[in-house]
Formats: sequence, structure tokens, C-alpha cells
Amino acid sequence: MEKLSQDKFWAIYETLSEPLKDAIFSVDTADSITNISRLNDIEDVSKIADLVSNVLFGLLPLELIPDILKDDLNLTDDLSKKISLELEHFIFNDLESDLNKLYNVETTETLVPEEPKDSDTYREILS
Repeated sequence: MEKLSQDKFWAIYETLSEPLKDAIFSVDTADSITNISRLNDIEDVSKIADLVSNVLFGLLPLELIPDILKDDLNLTDDLSKKISLELEHFIFNDLESDLNKLYNVETTETLVPEEPKDSDTYREILS
């Protein structure tokens, strides 16, 4: 994926939600990228950082990360999936609603309250 020009970077950045803007320059994000890279023996931390930035900017859907890791860093399927899951867990999960809005993903999972029962089994047994 090609690098953004400085003008394009700031133009996209200005359209992002505050949580995404914060995550882009966050020390926690940088620490997570460094730690995940170190724990998985990835020397090219900048590749991982670029992927994370591209996701946060809305340029790369999360589901493509394992394939890109596998191709760009010559990783096994298992390792690329493991790293992708770790990135999701430590960076992207907290930003899920903002990322869904950014990628226009509608969440279909809604909690439907359980309807109350007309009878009370406990009281019926005692009667």
C-alpha cells in the first residue's frame, strides 16, 4: 500500500472521530505494536505500524491484515492470524464502534429482551 502524502494524511485525519485520532498518535498504540512485534519475532515493526495506521485511517479493512502480513512479511498462516488477533485485541477492539462507522459497517447483533413468563414455576410448585 502506498504512503499517504502529508496533505492527504491531514485531510483524512480531520475527518476521523476523536477516538481514532487519539489512537493514531497514542503511546499505548505504539507500545502495543512494539510488544506484539517483539513477542512474535517481527523485526520490521514499521510494517505492522503502517498496517495499523491504514486501518485507523479507513484505508484497510481489518479482515485483510492476516493476508497482508503473510505476503509482506513472509509469515505462516498461523502466525499472521495470531498477530492479527493480537492487534484486534490490544488496539482495535476499543475502537470497534468508531471503526464500524468509518467502514460503514452496520452491526446486526441486537439484544432482544427476553419476554417475561406468564407463570411462576416456583410459586406453582408450592401451591
